[in-house]
Amino acid sequence: MALTATEIAKVTGEFAPALAGGWIQKVYQPTARAILLEIRAPGQTHRLLISCHPETARLHFTTAPFQNPSTPPPFCQFLRAHLQGARIDQVEQILEDRIVQLSLTAKEGPCRLVAELTGKTSNLLVLDEAGHIRRDLNGVKGLVGQLYTPPAHQQRERGAADHARFSQHIPASFSSVGCYRSSLLQGRSRFRR
Repeated sequence: MALTATEIAKVTGEFAPALAGGWIQKVYQPTARAILLEIRAPGQTHRLLISCHPETARLHFTTAPFQNPSTPPPFCQFLRAHLQGARIDQVEQILEDRIVQLSLTAKEGPCRLVAELTGKTSNLLVLDEAGHIRRDLNGVKGLVGQLYTPPAHQQRERGAADHARFSQHIPASFSSVGCYRSSLLQGRSRFRR
């Protein structure tokens, strides 16, 4: 089950202050549809998992170990070449939807990493300073070079029972880990290139 816009707002609100001013020191791609960013912030290192799997689209901090392919996939190589070492200026949810944007200052200048956590159409995009798409995780034909526009807003909420998985006493980013750990491990077995 993918995170709703409300759940994404809660998780983003939790980690945005911790990441602002940090820098991306390592990039991994443990599965075909997931990226793991190791971010050094003042005083500590965070690991941010961004999953664009259609059934479990989400982002959150993680402490879980992940096995990475021996050769990084092309998208991971692109992120390493262009975003590794970038400073995180801001993290924000776009239009109160299931879209999260990391505004970055990379060696080539300002850019953005946009996570569209929209279920079947989930994608991770790298935008240049002007908002043009430089690369996307899914490799959608004809997308590179286009001006980015967020997908149509479709607010979808679940009942209170589904929100119970996010305890008041446990940070949202850590309570979501248990819900998705097994799905990520299942996704890893399908990632064989």
